[in-house]
Amino acid sequence: MKSNKQKKGLGFSEKKVTDPLKIKTLKPSFYIKPNPRYIWLAAVAIAVITFIVFLPSLQNEFVNWDDFVYVVNNPMVVTDHISLSDIFSKPVSSNYHPLTVLSLAFNYQLGKTDPMGYHLVNVLFHVFNTLLAFFFVYLLTRGNLLMAAVVSLFFGIHPMHVESVSWVSERKDVLYVFFFLSGLLTYLFYQESKKTVWYILTLLIFVLSCLSKGMAVVFPLVLLLIDYYRNIKLGKRMFAEKIPFFLVSFIFGITAFRIQQNGKSVMEVYSIFQRGMFACYGAVTYVAKFFIPEGLSAFYPYPLSDQMPILFYLSPIIIAAVVVLLWFFARKEKGILFGLLFYIVTVALVLQFFSVGSAILADRYSYLCYIGLLFAVADVFNSALQGKRAFAWLRFPLGVAILIGALVFSVQTYGRTQIWKNSEPLWSDAIEKCPNAAPAYYLRGTIYSGKMETEKALQDYNAAIALGYQAPDLFNNRGQIYAGKGQFDLAYADFARAVSLYPDFAGGWINLAIYYSMNGKFDTALIDFDKAEKLDPKVPSLYINRAIAYMNLKDFANAEKDFAKALLIDPDNAGVYATRGTYYNSLNQFELALNDFNKAIQLHPDVNMYNLRGEVFQKLKRYEESIADFNKAIQLSPNTPVYWYNLSVSSNALRRKKEAKDDAVKAMLLGMKLDDDYLRSLN
Repeated sequence: MKSNKQKKGLGFSEKKVTDPLKIKTLKPSFYIKPNPRYIWLAAVAIAVITFIVFLPSLQNEFVNWDDFVYVVNNPMVVTDHISLSDIFSKPVSSNYHPLTVLSLAFNYQLGKTDPMGYHLVNVLFHVFNTLLAFFFVYLLTRGNLLMAAVVSLFFGIHPMHVESVSWVSERKDVLYVFFFLSGLLTYLFYQESKKTVWYILTLLIFVLSCLSKGMAVVFPLVLLLIDYYRNIKLGKRMFAEKIPFFLVSFIFGITAFRIQQNGKSVMEVYSIFQRGMFACYGAVTYVAKFFIPEGLSAFYPYPLSDQMPILFYLSPIIIAAVVVLLWFFARKEKGILFGLLFYIVTVALVLQFFSVGSAILADRYSYLCYIGLLFAVADVFNSALQGKRAFAWLRFPLGVAILIGALVFSVQTYGRTQIWKNSEPLWSDAIEKCPNAAPAYYLRGTIYSGKMETEKALQDYNAAIALGYQAPDLFNNRGQIYAGKGQFDLAYADFARAVSLYPDFAGGWINLAIYYSMNGKFDTALIDFDKAEKLDPKVPSLYINRAIAYMNLKDFANAEKDFAKALLIDPDNAGVYATRGTYYNSLNQFELALNDFNKAIQLHPDVNMYNLRGEVFQKLKRYEESIADFNKAIQLSPNTPVYWYNLSVSSNALRRKKEAKDDAVKAMLLGMKLDDDYLRSLN
């Protein structure tokens, strides 16, 4: 006859122990003695496999998707003096996660902006999270090493987790889950010992998780699930214990909502019914990608109304069927039900019912919630190995599937980490997987622009606009390409469109002002330059170009002030010195011009700078020095005729007739027409 203790709950002993790793269990048919040697051997093996699978991430660069916002251009991170007051009071990209920003700032202190350090920390946190998942499942199941191994291994190697690990900006994912799982462990310790210290530690760790990412607010609901799984009786004490956790959730939830409420949401155009459909579609799609992670992309756009996938319409039916099956079958299987409820609770906030953004799904949203699905699968496999009648037939097929899946997922994840190598392969992959992903075209276009592949950039920008993308930066960037091609009317239209979409966009006003300057409308240009200065007074190009406008209006005093402002913002900006040197040269202040050209060349050697400095040396009759500069310019750009002509002039001034004549001939052969008087002077 079974004792009351054996009848209780899941058939596990409720005996309190000092060491949580030495929990007694009833011996099922498939059982591995919880010897610490086996436990740590399994945990370390899984951690090593996980690290190897993500090893290519260490060679990855920053990508042009939030990495520059969070790290490279973030003054709270890129600083020699970390300001805790700024980090804990200012959101980044409409999100409040100060602990994540602080961790990135520490990264900068150690390795500046070398991306390897940031990627290494992400990978290490993921390895730690894999270990935490292992011990969480091991303790939750009171010593089931099989389930702990299955859950943690697939958590570590699942391809859907690449985005959370290989993307520097998703430090918030790996960090909040680190604290989240740590808190679940300390809560289990509290359950076993009922010591207040474990309870307080759990609450503090939960706060740290919320400070890392707002998605941690579901933590109290997971605690209730653990109570359910552990057969903790409903009562005043159980609910009273959760009150502080729900208060913390409420505070951080309200904070996150207020910060994000000004964000534009694509969901504004959809009805509540459609939003419900999107939520169902997301919930089912994450499950589908859990089993078959194909077509993974950095961006999943909302499907076009006439191109809805069949799964979109089937999703509510699938969810209803699952609910019915749970009610009639799985409700008696606590492991399965716990896992599925864990998945639902942790994925609910990202199912796009209330959304800011233009993506219907994101691989990173699976990072924590897949622990629930893995737990359910591991529980079924464990039951099959124990010979339970409902699951015994699954013993062999599930075993084979797990072995093959581990191998396939490891290879797939290893390969996908390399898709995140840099921005170009990342967005090319996204476009290949989702051809209507407008932001992917825009972001790839910015890469092409930076590489001066303007035709490719223009093609991508046009594709993004054709798909309805309306970002002001997009029109501003395309306008700059048009301006570079001399298509100024098209450029003006794009700059005007940029500021009409976002009147607070300083870059658009600067480019409009430059357009007016190029067309001789300097007074109008000054008006737009002033608008830009009010919006963003820390842009050096604003002051450089406004100084040029002042120069054309003969307002030299204000031109001098703007050059000084530009250098105050960026003392090492070679362009400021080059432009001011040209300004001094036009005023025949050759020594001042020479000083600025020297500084410009020192900061950023440029072929045109050598030519300009050579011309100043000519005017100062320092011909040997001018010849040296013109030769340097020719060395860098041998087919530029004006450099050969200038070299000829300096040689002629030194009465080196043969060299001067040879250089003049070279200039003419390259297409330059020389003055007859100068040609006669060479004889």
